[in-house]
Amino acid sequence: MPRANEPGALSSEVDALLDAEPEHDASAGPIYDAESIEPEADLGADVCRHLRCKMFYVKGRDGCDMTTSSTTAQYICLRSQQVVGPDDAPVGPGACAAARRCFEEL
Repeated sequence: MPRANEPGALSSEVDALLDAEPEHDASAGPIYDAESIEPEADLGADVCRHLRCKMFYVKGRDGCDMTTSSTTAQYICLRSQQVVGPDDAPVGPGACAAARRCFEEL
């Protein structure tokens, strides 16, 4: 077994972590505390509760239109904390739809 400071020593462990499905027991509640940052519930049925954009944190709830895609907005997923969701697909108002297994309606 390679030592931790040798090149490639952790690559198999890192690869295994990156390939693993996120583990979360839905009965345990949300995987984040978003009480103060939830968007308004009247945005529409096709808005995922985990979708955010950068301006959401700058201007508040009205700072980012979560119902239509924007060429300048930077969208992230709260579950993955990345520009791709837990299913490795890009996030955004048009992409985060009910057909995705990670989608949760507001």
